Amino acid sequence: MIRIVNDNEKNLIRPLYEEVFNDSKEFVDYYFAKYVKNAINFVCERNGQVIAMATIHPKTLSISGENVKVGYVYAVATKKEYRGQGLMRNVLEAIDKYAIDNKYAYLYLIPVDPEIYKSLGYVLLKEGKECLVKRTQIHLDNSMEYDLIKLDLKDIKKALDFLMNFYENKVSIYYDENSFSELIERFSGKKSGIYCVFHRECDKILGLALIEDDEDINVAGILCENKDRYEIFGALMNGLEVDKLVCNENPVMFKSVYEDIDKIKNYTIYINDEV
Repeated sequence: MIRIVNDNEKNLIRPLYEEVFNDSKEFVDYYFAKYVKNAINFVCERNGQVIAMATIHPKTLSISGENVKVGYVYAVATKKEYRGQGLMRNVLEAIDKYAIDNKYAYLYLIPVDPEIYKSLGYVLLKEGKECLVKRTQIHLDNSMEYDLIKLDLKDIKKALDFLMNFYENKVSIYYDENSFSELIERFSGKKSGIYCVFHRECDKILGLALIEDDEDINVAGILCENKDRYEIFGALMNGLEVDKLVCNENPVMFKSVYEDIDKIKNYTIYINDEV
């Protein structure tokens, strides 16, 4: 049976979440305390046990100034012993019906494997890639004309202005001011944070990077022109005093519910209240 769990049952999905996803206890506590209560959680149950699930986080998306409702599909999971039986397809089809009934314009997700979702109507808009950048790959000059600045709340407008200019006439997904503030506060420990690479001579932002301080320094996202990537990596390694960076950028897939997805390909997509 597939159903939406009510507000008093949302901890029913936590055991499967912890079984499938390799998130820290701190993040799981944070996610269930802050985000699950506002989400729509679909579950497939057998003998009273949650064996498959997926969640919609409602968002507001603005395309060229017009606000529409969209859903971020998250925590797509099936217990290992029940995989390959079509359970997740049934859960995602239930999500599709919910989205249509509730007038969502689009669904989007960050897939582990994009091929899984193509047969369900999702289209890949942003490629994901992972690379390891080492100090020996980049000529690092300590006199580089770049400053590395860890953003705080006073820098939000400057960072959003950079994002708007960077994504002009490109498809993008980025934060509004409130969720950008929350992201800065959430990634405020150790070396984690949103970093700005600032070019002294030009007096402008060259790029932004989201850094997660785990076993390695992980670049969870980086925004810059391709020609500037190695300068950005060099500035990050110098500023963070590390010899290597793991760069892991997530792919993004969209599924249109009512409209042709081609209509959004030349616009900046602006989503608030991101997880």
